[in-house]
Amino acid sequence: MDEKYHDNWSFHLARLRRGLVRTAIEPVAQWTPLRSPQAGYSLVIGCPAAMVRVLFANLTLVRQQRRPNLREIIIGFDVTEHRADHALLNALRERFEDLPLRFVFYSPMQARVLDRIGWAWCYCWLNWVLPIAAVQTRYAFVHDLDALLLQDGVFEQRYDLIRERGDQYLGVNYYHGNGLTVDDQLAVTFEMIFDAADLRQRSQPIDLFNCVTRHDGRRVEFDTFLYPQRDRRRSLLAMTGQEMVHPTQLVCQYVELHRRRRYLPPERNNLPMLAYFHYLAGDEAALAQQAAALEQATGSVVALLGREADCRALSARHARWLATQIERVEQAVAGRVREPVQRYLASLHAFVGRQGAAALRAGEKEMACEPTRN
Repeated sequence: MDEKYHDNWSFHLARLRRGLVRTAIEPVAQWTPLRSPQAGYSLVIGCPAAMVRVLFANLTLVRQQRRPNLREIIIGFDVTEHRADHALLNALRERFEDLPLRFVFYSPMQARVLDRIGWAWCYCWLNWVLPIAAVQTRYAFVHDLDALLLQDGVFEQRYDLIRERGDQYLGVNYYHGNGLTVDDQLAVTFEMIFDAADLRQRSQPIDLFNCVTRHDGRRVEFDTFLYPQRDRRRSLLAMTGQEMVHPTQLVCQYVELHRRRRYLPPERNNLPMLAYFHYLAGDEAALAQQAAALEQATGSVVALLGREADCRALSARHARWLATQIERVEQAVAGRVREPVQRYLASLHAFVGRQGAAALRAGEKEMACEPTRN
């Protein structure tokens, strides 16, 4: 049997730990039922305040979508309104004055509680809960900050389909992990459209948070937004790589980059996408500076947006994947790969090539030092 916890001791300990967090955060957010929901749908985006510039890239692609039924784009920030960077937010409003943007922020109490806990999952949860609590439409679409939509009609197609099928949740694929399998048919959260009126009638915000429990005889953990789906209608409409570029875990990796003096990202290190996101936001200097940092790196440590990252694990294969994603976005927004982006990708490939050569030399040296065995 596929379970996350293979003995009762680890299961009950995890349940206690999650339960303590849930008890602490449950009072910080509530919502009320949608009594007279408006027609159409809203976009819900959660954004760490330190990553506001990524919104410029995200919304550049949103702007290219047909959206006759879009009523609002509600963005939740993990700071109080007093601490927000209003110069950047005003620039966002000016750049995208044709989009129906609304910003929501933490209250001082919410900020105090979550800062005291200091767990990224809590921020992620509240960054979605606050916009959902503000939604006035029947349907809402969870749009990830680091997801760039390339093909027109993504929102409208899913809006039409969820109404046609009578579903409460329509996702891009089914979740697999933490003891849950695709057979459980729980839609992953990103790029999922859902019935906001049904959710706010049947559930409370805490139901969206991680939950350790038993499910069909298995000891599992429901990740964010999975638990409320269990007894509701849900289905899929897959999204291909031609429709969306989504460097997953980019937000988490960015948070870790800023938490640690020198961060060692995993092999699937998506942090090189950040400079390109800033380029899409209009900051050409950020891309040029990152290209120079890659070119000048003599070892595996690279300066990334004012921090240091040890990119020794970044593979040539993943670097090619990153280049493909960037080239797809370039074709969508410019019809070609522009010269500053070409230079950046060349410097990324050269950096990875140097790392591979250095690893090969180190391996040869180690083999040469091994004693000969007869």
